[in-house]
Amino acid sequence: MHPLRAGSLAILLLSLFLAPFPPAPPVAHAAQTNACISKWTPVPMPLPASGDPVLRRVSSSASDDVWAVGFLRADENVPSQTLIEHWDGAEWTLVPVPNVEGYANELNDVAVLTKSDAWAVGSGTADYISHILMLHWDGSVWTIVHPLNGQADTGALVSVSGVATDDVWAVGTRQGNALILHWDGTEWQSVPSPINLSFTRVIAQAADDVWALGVDADHNATILHWDGSTWAVSTSFQLAHDEPQAPNPNARWEGVSDFVVPAANDIWVVGYVSSKYNQSGSRWHWDGTSWSSSGAVVGTGGGGGAIQTIAGLRADNLWVFAEHHIVIQTRTLSHRSSSGWLAFVMNAMIPQLDSASITAVSDKEFWIVGTSYFGLEPFAGHGIFTCDAPPGERATLVSPAPGEIITQMYTAFEWQAIDSSSHYNLEVTRPYGGDPVVIEQLLNSEFVWDRHPIQNGEHTWRVQACNYVGCGPWSDPVTWTQQMRAPGAPQLLSPPSGTSFAADNITVEWTEVSEALWYNVELYKDAPVGPAYATDRMYGGIHSWYRNGLGEGHYYWRAQACNPGGCSAWADMFKFTIFYPPPPRPVLRIPAPKAVVNTRKPLFEWESGGDARITLELRDRSKNGAIIGTVKVGYQESFRWQHRLPNGKYYWRVKGCNDHHCSQWSKGRKFLVNK
Repeated sequence: MHPLRAGSLAILLLSLFLAPFPPAPPVAHAAQTNACISKWTPVPMPLPASGDPVLRRVSSSASDDVWAVGFLRADENVPSQTLIEHWDGAEWTLVPVPNVEGYANELNDVAVLTKSDAWAVGSGTADYISHILMLHWDGSVWTIVHPLNGQADTGALVSVSGVATDDVWAVGTRQGNALILHWDGTEWQSVPSPINLSFTRVIAQAADDVWALGVDADHNATILHWDGSTWAVSTSFQLAHDEPQAPNPNARWEGVSDFVVPAANDIWVVGYVSSKYNQSGSRWHWDGTSWSSSGAVVGTGGGGGAIQTIAGLRADNLWVFAEHHIVIQTRTLSHRSSSGWLAFVMNAMIPQLDSASITAVSDKEFWIVGTSYFGLEPFAGHGIFTCDAPPGERATLVSPAPGEIITQMYTAFEWQAIDSSSHYNLEVTRPYGGDPVVIEQLLNSEFVWDRHPIQNGEHTWRVQACNYVGCGPWSDPVTWTQQMRAPGAPQLLSPPSGTSFAADNITVEWTEVSEALWYNVELYKDAPVGPAYATDRMYGGIHSWYRNGLGEGHYYWRAQACNPGGCSAWADMFKFTIFYPPPPRPVLRIPAPKAVVNTRKPLFEWESGGDARITLELRDRSKNGAIIGTVKVGYQESFRWQHRLPNGKYYWRVKGCNDHHCSQWSKGRKFLVNK
């Protein structure tokens, strides 16, 4: 296996998106002389019968021998199990794999040497203690290997790489210390590390040229080199490591996730940089003399997760996949050629991923494998790129044709595909001047402009074919006329005209009109003329309108459909009425008619028959019916008079009220107090 084929996973717990590399400046290229292919294809992977798959690393020995490893995440009562899938040139298949019984088994990396020789490493955890896990493929089955020959295996392996069946390296930790293991074809042996590191990755280039990346206790990203006899520190650079909770608002911290070594004086490390408010991807480059770094802030706020993985076979043919799935939800594929870096947004071709790895099968072929963020399903994407120059031909434009008049709201653009192109740039001029609008990195030879309608008027468009080396010439421009027609009028649906309501809020609805971009709505009160009581404009395909706080009265409403080509006629008005009925007339219970009450504080009871606030009125019949008192008793259906009444003749009644009306008074009742 070539040392740079294996990509790397990094699920960075500090929740940082790793920014795509900036595009290289325009460079003149020779025209593409031979037919070439620039193609990206998502490839289905089988889904395990149970558990949530997490694929962490992918590696290959040939186009028909690609392996992806990880684990099946289980629930609290079932330990995780190892997961391995294989590509045979035609399809991905699940491969049976052993597990350590009673352990939570996870694989972190795989090294593929030949079709009959591969190694996978990881850890098995039991009782919160991690143990080294190693598997070997012999061409038929995967088996568990114990590399420490009976010694205590507390720890974990994070990466494995090899150059021959008798020359394989694995790195990790053992009992809190750096662990380096070497396979000589017969047995695994521990090799001393010159410094204690938390390893990220190991890359074997040759028997006397092996590299390892890790971070030391002082937060130095450190690269070790094996020269055939000893490991030594090759180079390092300081990572920012301010405490995240530090009061300093400028506190920063950094981490590394992957690297490649095209040459001793050409090392690329990818990682992240974060501050209290900002998150960004970063890369570091060693040119043999000094380290340089760059990165771009891509989002603010806490939370999130980032992945960045790098692979390649030559210094002028490196690939980086980056993913951030919370802050800006962007997937990018960056390619480095002799011209520099170019970054491409891959949101349309790659789903949001929770884990990912990239491997270069050859200098013309690569795989990205991972796990989708939503649904936790395995994902694989295959890229073939055989071009060594940008597309040399101009795209032939199909539609809109020269002089064509387009009346639809959304314009469909189409051009003839170019085999040597991986994506296209589309440029559209504005009818009234100003800078043209450019839509970049379109993956297909057609595009429907559905972001917003194009203004009416005369427009010009052209297309440029591009691939991962650069872009070719623009096509000859074509001019067409956008003459969008006004949409048809909507039909009002609800509430049906003539409907009455006992509510202060209402939703009106009308039919959706296919070519409408927005709708105007008008509401009138008491008469369908004069200034509107309320108006609104509804965008985004919404063909309903909610209004609250309406009082009693007669209302009239209508709607019209609009787009940049104009508005339809108003729909015929609908009418609805809002009226709040009064509560029912209460019915008195006690005192009964002409009852003799032997208490100076009589108890009154009634039935309100609805949700009403009650007012009780008491009169003295012996004083010409003078009102003794009026009491608002709320929603109760009984009340005991609070003051002592002298013996005598009395008259009482109640009424109920809501927020809008009161009922009639109940029939009055006479009673006698005789105590």
